[in-house]
Amino acid sequence: MNISDTIAAPATAAGVGAVALIRVSGQHAHACVEKCLREKEKFSRAPAHKLLLYTLLNPETNDIADEVTAVRYSAPHSYSAEDMVEIICHGGSVVIEKIMSILLQTGMRYAGKGEFTQRAFLNGKVTAIKSEAINDLINSKNTIAYKNALNNYFGDYETLLGKWKEALVEAISLIESHLEFPEADDVAEGEVSERVHDTIAELTGEIEREMEKRKKMSVLERGVVVAIIGNKNAGKSSLFNILIGGQRAIVHEKEGTTRDFLTEKISIRGIEATLVDTAGLGSAGEEIEEIGIQRAWEYAHNADIRILVTSADREFTQEEENIMRRTQQEDCLYCIVSKKDLVKNADKISTLKRRNLQYTLISLIHEEGKTEVQGWISNRLEAEIERRNESSIFQNLRHEKLADTMLGELKRAQEYSRQGYEMASFHLRNALTAIEDLVGNVAHEDILNNIFSQFCIGK
Repeated sequence: MNISDTIAAPATAAGVGAVALIRVSGQHAHACVEKCLREKEKFSRAPAHKLLLYTLLNPETNDIADEVTAVRYSAPHSYSAEDMVEIICHGGSVVIEKIMSILLQTGMRYAGKGEFTQRAFLNGKVTAIKSEAINDLINSKNTIAYKNALNNYFGDYETLLGKWKEALVEAISLIESHLEFPEADDVAEGEVSERVHDTIAELTGEIEREMEKRKKMSVLERGVVVAIIGNKNAGKSSLFNILIGGQRAIVHEKEGTTRDFLTEKISIRGIEATLVDTAGLGSAGEEIEEIGIQRAWEYAHNADIRILVTSADREFTQEEENIMRRTQQEDCLYCIVSKKDLVKNADKISTLKRRNLQYTLISLIHEEGKTEVQGWISNRLEAEIERRNESSIFQNLRHEKLADTMLGELKRAQEYSRQGYEMASFHLRNALTAIEDLVGNVAHEDILNNIFSQFCIGK
C-alpha cells in the first residue's frame, strides 16, 4: 500500500439509493477529478468545503456519466489530512461503477479497506483508538455499543490513559533517581519501595476493572443469544419461524425434525440478537440426535435469554423441570405454553404461577401472542444491555492483548518493587510502551494493516 498514491472509493454502501458518495484522496486528487469535469475552471476556483454542481464525463470520449455535486478539501483540512474531493452522484451500482471507472483512468487507484482512515492516522489527524472508534461507530449493534464508540471517538480515553502514563513515569523516575543518585536522593529506600508498590497496585486494579467492563460489553458486541429450548414436538420451530417471519425451520407432526441448531439474526425495537432453534430435549434414538441434544443443553445453560416452549397437553418433563430450576433465579427464562386449544392440564399453569415464571398461553398455528413474546424478548434485551452498560477504554481484541501485556508487566514489576529495582524499572517501561501502543505509537506495519483491514472500503 503506497501512501503517495491518489486513491478513490465509494463511501456509501452498495445497492440502490437516492445518492451515493465517492471519496478521492491524495496529492493529485484535485487535478485528477478536474480532468473528469466539464466545468474545469469552476472546480479549480471553487472555495474549499463548498458544494457545487458539475457535469462528470469521460475525458477521453466526452461522454457524460452523471450530473454530480462535489466538494474540494485542501490538506490538512480534510478527513485524511490530504487533498480530497467528495463526489455525490446518483445512487445505483451502474452509476457508481461508471464514475469509478472514469476516475481510475486518470491515474488514481482503488482504495484499500480503511485506507482513508489509515492515512488520517499516519498524517497525525487521529489516534489509533479514535480510528478504531470510527469503525465501532459504523458497526455498533445497539445504543450502548454506539455510546461507547462515541466516547472513545471524542477522546474520553485520553484522561485515563494520561493518568496511567503519568503514574508510570513517576514510578520509573523515582526508581531511576534512587539508582543513579542514592546519596543525593531525599527519599529513603523503604519509602521508594512503598510508593512504587502502591502505584503498581493501584494501576493494576484500574486496568483489571476496565477489563471486567470489557468482558461485559463483548457479549453485546457478539450479539445477545436468545435460545428456544424444550422437548420434542413442543412447537419450538413454529415459534422460531414466527419470530423471524419466514419458514426457516422444518415443522412436522413427527418428533425430532430439528436435529441440530438453527440461527437467525433478528431485530426487535432496534435491538439485534441471535435467535437459536435447538433440537428437542429427551432421549436420543441415534448418535447424531444425541449430538444435537447435547448442543441444545449447552444453549439451555449458556444462552443470555432462554425461551422454554412446553406443550399445554403434557405434564412437565424432567428436562423442563431442570431448565426451570436452573434459570428461575436468573430472570432470563420465558415460558411459552403452546397448543392452548389442547389444554388438559391446569396444574402446568399453576406451577408456572407458583414459581413466579413469566409465561404466555398461545397457539403457534395462528401466530397469536407474537407481539407479547416479542415484547418480553425486547424488555429482556434492554435489561441485558442496561446490566452491561459500562463503558470501557478497551474496545477490541487488540486492546485486550495490550491490556494483558500491561497487567503482566505490572505484576512482574511488583515482584521486584521491594528488591531488584533495575528489573522493576524494566517491566514498568514495558507497561508504558504498551500504553503508547494503545493510542497508536506502533512501529509494525502488520499491526497497522490489521487495525485498518477491519474497516469497510471507502472509510
